[in-house]
Amino acid sequence: VSLTASAAGPNATVSWTPPTAYTGGDALPLADIASYTVTWTKPGSPTVVGTKVVTAPAVSTVVSGLVCGNFAFTVAVRTTSTALEPNAVSDQSNAAAYATGVACKPNPPTGVTAS
Repeated sequence: VSLTASAAGPNATVSWTPPTAYTGGDALPLADIASYTVTWTKPGSPTVVGTKVVTAPAVSTVVSGLVCGNFAFTVAVRTTSTALEPNAVSDQSNAAAYATGVACKPNPPTGVTAS
């Protein structure tokens, strides 16, 4: 799966190229792809920030609500129940980097009083 993430701000457009073969070399027809799972993390962190399942044949999606900072997106493929390898899930794709262009900063203090 080839993957890109584009734009800037709180909404990332994530797009990919579907695989055309299984890891063993057999052809993987597009009709045998059921869905894609888009996963995003903070760069360098294994903690998943979010996931989104996209039904095939779509090959892009918009991920919204990315308030600040940088993210890394990956995509995995799931085959249909009637595919050569039914309900198989691929490894994660290469990571595509995305920057919102907004720096994260701490929230201001609360409960401030003066006397």
